[in-house]
Amino acid sequence: MGQPPRILYITGMGRSGTTLLDRLLGQVPGFVSVGELRFIVERGLVENQLCGCERRIRECPFWQAVFVEAFGGMSFDSSDLAAFAKGTRTRHIPAMLAFGMRGILSEGVKRGRDQMVRLYEAILAVSGREVVVDSSKYPTTALALGMSDDLDLRLLHVVRDPRAVANSWAHPKIDRNLHQPVPMKSLPLWVIVPQWDIWNGFAERVGGAIGSYLRLRYEDLVAQPAASLQLVLRFSDLDDPLTFLSADSADVQGSHMISGNPSRFDVGRVQITEDSSWKGSMSVTEQRLASILSVGWRRHYGYP
Repeated sequence: MGQPPRILYITGMGRSGTTLLDRLLGQVPGFVSVGELRFIVERGLVENQLCGCERRIRECPFWQAVFVEAFGGMSFDSSDLAAFAKGTRTRHIPAMLAFGMRGILSEGVKRGRDQMVRLYEAILAVSGREVVVDSSKYPTTALALGMSDDLDLRLLHVVRDPRAVANSWAHPKIDRNLHQPVPMKSLPLWVIVPQWDIWNGFAERVGGAIGSYLRLRYEDLVAQPAASLQLVLRFSDLDDPLTFLSADSADVQGSHMISGNPSRFDVGRVQITEDSSWKGSMSVTEQRLASILSVGWRRHYGYP
């Protein structure tokens, strides 16, 4: 029996730089970047959103080949895959903490997890790479996947200053995934910062349960991209050159990422600089409120 597929699962609160990290890792020869794979049914097969290559997912040759390898084609019963995504939402965190993950996994969710394993295997087979980068972000999904003996799951936890995250959520980006551009969802800071606390705290719990965990701050990634990526490569048991990378920029080629930040469509020379616009766009009152709401975990991660 061969080795289980190796998965680098990126978790972290939305707007924490996970898409940037995913894009950079996708340039490494050993990695294949697929974006937010947990949305493959909803945003891929059903809504037929744009792949990172800017084709519709159902028309993308890469995803067509993956589904042929995994299920004989795209016309298969995807209800279990959909149940897996639905059954591992963030809303299930309280039950997972109270009863443990095993106690709330339905048979449909378990079958969906098995189909996720087949998808990962097919992605590696079609791409010819060694490690799948899945930036689905949900720590609940990571925990369900990490309980499978058929996966070698490595959890990469990306953290960003909660004030920066709150500011980003307050200013919606334009979603290019759909058939026509629409504003992405926005949330006020008194909603998003408590979610930041819960999401990151639970991600650490999941990392402890899985036993393979690495944390990376967004601010460290943009300040020292080469050192940060080397750390991730070692964590993933890869030793590939970073020839695409310079001190503050990278040559980024196209990808087959599903969902994620609109920046996943950017190709060519991409600047790697910290987005610190929150310092000028948030009022002092907003910054103080975000700091108060996140005080415990903010200090834990070294944010002043």
